[in-house]
Amino acid sequence: QAIAHRENTLLLHERERRASESRIAKLIENAADGILILDSAMQIHYLSPSAKRLLNLQAQALPLPITTLLHPDDSDGLRLKLQQLQPSVSSSSGKLMLRFLPNEQPLLLAEVTVTDQRDDPELAGIVLNLHDVTAHQQLEDQLRHDALHDALTGLPGRELFLDRVARSMNRLGQSSAQVAVAVLDIDQYRLISDSLGHASGDRLLQLVAERLQGQTRSVDGLSRISDSGFAILLEGAVDDNRFQVRIERLHAAFAHPILLEENALPITASIGLASTARQAISPADLLRNADTALALAKTQGGGQQQWFAPEQHQQVVERLALLATIPQMIEQSQFTLHLQPVVGLVDGYPIALRPRLRWRFPETAPWPLARVYEATRNNDSGLQLGEWMLHQAQREFSAITRYQTGVSHLSLLILLSGQHLRQPGLVGRVQEVLERLGLAAVNLTISITEDSITDDPKAALAALKNLRNLGVRLALAKFGGRASSLSSLHENLFDTLLLSGQLVRSLTADTRTMALVRGVIALGAGLGARVIATGVDTEQQRDLLAELGCLYGIGDALAAAMPVEHLLPWLGGRLAESH
Repeated sequence: QAIAHRENTLLLHERERRASESRIAKLIENAADGILILDSAMQIHYLSPSAKRLLNLQAQALPLPITTLLHPDDSDGLRLKLQQLQPSVSSSSGKLMLRFLPNEQPLLLAEVTVTDQRDDPELAGIVLNLHDVTAHQQLEDQLRHDALHDALTGLPGRELFLDRVARSMNRLGQSSAQVAVAVLDIDQYRLISDSLGHASGDRLLQLVAERLQGQTRSVDGLSRISDSGFAILLEGAVDDNRFQVRIERLHAAFAHPILLEENALPITASIGLASTARQAISPADLLRNADTALALAKTQGGGQQQWFAPEQHQQVVERLALLATIPQMIEQSQFTLHLQPVVGLVDGYPIALRPRLRWRFPETAPWPLARVYEATRNNDSGLQLGEWMLHQAQREFSAITRYQTGVSHLSLLILLSGQHLRQPGLVGRVQEVLERLGLAAVNLTISITEDSITDDPKAALAALKNLRNLGVRLALAKFGGRASSLSSLHENLFDTLLLSGQLVRSLTADTRTMALVRGVIALGAGLGARVIATGVDTEQQRDLLAELGCLYGIGDALAAAMPVEHLLPWLGGRLAESH
């Protein structure tokens, strides 16, 4: 009986041992981590089922050199780690990252725990525990990429661009070559994004990025660094002709219109450039200088470029400070609008009213108005200020027609910038203005400058023709100035020519200007267009213009710009005199 009890006990222990071994075998078989056992020569003598799955080695004969499974650059790292496992050198375990090349599968990145079990008679080797971190590393890499790249265009962002500039500056060191940065900004981006929607603005950025990639090299480090801004790294001598060639290639990306929502839109870009020539400078300062040059380039109209000069920085700082305060000035009613009559040079009879911007409190004005006009030209602040002036002009003109009788003949003469002219929906907005004022279309005259047409001739002419079809009168401003030509008169669009104030100011009885003015007046008569002289600020100018046959003018010598409360009695007096 005692013998039977002992045999039962032994049998029970054997069953428990086998069950335990079976559980361990199943755990190893179903474990996510793989286990390898190496000998001192880095030969694999054991692969767990999970290791076989990870490395796609289901039918591989053992022993097998582990180096055949490793990325070539990782073999030395593993060999060094195994040397460190010698008890006399370090500890009996350690960790490292290894890249494996599974058979006919993508690269596998594993966190490997190495344990020296050569003294264990049952294992007699070095145990490698493989934990697959490929997906985790890919996620980290993706997050890192997303943090350093623009999601919309896929281009590197500002941080990555600055890093590339820094590496370029370190590599060139004290050599004669220079590092330069070109910052490019899409001139029409804000207009398109606001008028056609943000989706169109995003699509514009993608299309521009594609075009720029076609005009640049990979070493140029094309990056997107702001809402509508891109940056390019240039290397070489600043006076090298190759620099200019590469800059011209950037402009060439905008040589053809871009198709957006079935509209072929002409797009231009302003470019600011700065280099390390003759100065020690950080990458961030180099980029800032290029931004400064860009701000100046944008004041010159679309599609221009400007190299940075040290004296520009203060100019741009002051200009940006001015632009930043424009919305605040409008909100705080720091501006006001006066109306200046357009009158007959001989009889002083008013035929139109022209809105003029004024400071509400001139004695405390922070800047001259001429400076405001210059700073807001061709930018969003100018567009915002123009919108405010248009709204105020509607209100003031409405008050005139409401409180003063006999003014139904008066026209409202308003200036539209090129930005306004290119805005989608312009004709609809003009029609709303006419309906709101109860004004006949023929009593609204829209004045534009010639450069508003030349910036984008096709779109500008289409907008002008639509306005003309509405019945609105059109005036060509600054005609006869140094930059004017006859090209804008090829289309039969303009009812009025506004004689350049520059030409009027140079008018004296014994100058060639008399012949020029006489020629413009004759040209207007031949085209059936009324000529209005602007900037008539002296009686001599008034008399000379009248002598030359000019019938109408606007200027302080004829009638000052006035607020409505002063303009109403002035109009009453002039209209009474005419009767």
